[in-house]
Amino acid sequence: MIYKRWQVAAIIIAVLIGVLSALPNVLPPQALRYIPFSQQIYLGLDLKGGTYLQLQVDIPAAEKERAQATLDQIRSALRTARIQYTDLRLVADSVALRITDPNKVADARRVLLPITGTGLAPEYSVTEGGNGALTLKPEEAALRGRTDDVVTRTIEIVRRRIDQTGVAKSRAPTASSSSLPAFRTRTGSRPSLAPRPR
Repeated sequence: MIYKRWQVAAIIIAVLIGVLSALPNVLPPQALRYIPFSQQIYLGLDLKGGTYLQLQVDIPAAEKERAQATLDQIRSALRTARIQYTDLRLVADSVALRITDPNKVADARRVLLPITGTGLAPEYSVTEGGNGALTLKPEEAALRGRTDDVVTRTIEIVRRRIDQTGVAKSRAPTASSSSLPAFRTRTGSRPSLAPRPR
């Protein structure tokens, strides 16, 4: 294809304007006063080396959902074993109930073993009160383990979603042994854990 002279001149002028427009972004500030175009192009965070995404994992909400699920499991297990109970309810992060027949407390505890856990790392500690009352309270070690698991799964979900956008060199932190409920990720550089302000 043969271009006419005026077309070639128009292309050259357009290229020169583009080069002059880009010069302020590569020249030092002292040299800007010597060129006709001194307006620099503003670079967003994504062009300056990465963007940060900070998320807060709602651990209390996750524990509340787990406690509700535990309550439903307790209800089902006791009904299956035909052990009567009353006043089954959530108390903070614990589950409380009263066995109608105090003589059935030992049977109830045995039925609830698959829920409370056994061995060196049980999920819940079971305490007895008067008149057949039982309280299931989460163990601290189990709570820390669940917190780490929630943070790990959340980071993995965020990492997969970032990768689907085609962002190059996206990274997310791995869960540590700490139960920090907040983390920060940056595309293009290595992120770090960020604890929630108190």
